[in-house]
Amino acid sequence: MTKKVLSKEAHEYLLRHLISIEEEKNYVSEVYYANEPAKRGEFTEFVENYISYIDNFIQNTSISEDPLTAIPFSTIGNIVEVEDMRRNEITNYRIISPFLGNKDFHIDEDFASYLSPIGKALLLKKIGDKTIIETPTGILEYRIKSFRFP
Repeated sequence: MTKKVLSKEAHEYLLRHLISIEEEKNYVSEVYYANEPAKRGEFTEFVENYISYIDNFIQNTSISEDPLTAIPFSTIGNIVEVEDMRRNEITNYRIISPFLGNKDFHIDEDFASYLSPIGKALLLKKIGDKTIIETPTGILEYRIKSFRFP
């Protein structure tokens, strides 16, 4: 199997990101799911899968000095540009921790907690991926156009 290549900066970011998620997961579990064991279990499985995916990616990556070798999938903290396949509209979502709120508000982006249906659905996606999302307001069908860090 060929190792994927990642810039030193992107590699270091992912390592810091994993530490941050590990540190936050128990707190999120307590704050949001203290009295809901089933939802707590779903959250734990979701976060463990997210962590495992990134950890496996890191383990199978070699570091490059080329700063253009970026992370090939969306993570918490990214601004994800999506195309609504039904309405042919473009929207930017910034995937955030539920504790950030609208601290860094930008008029051209919407916020999606990684606990929300949209936030969950946009994580670990690659450019060109399509996703169907069930939300309280209806079904969304998106194609990932790009993602970047703010």
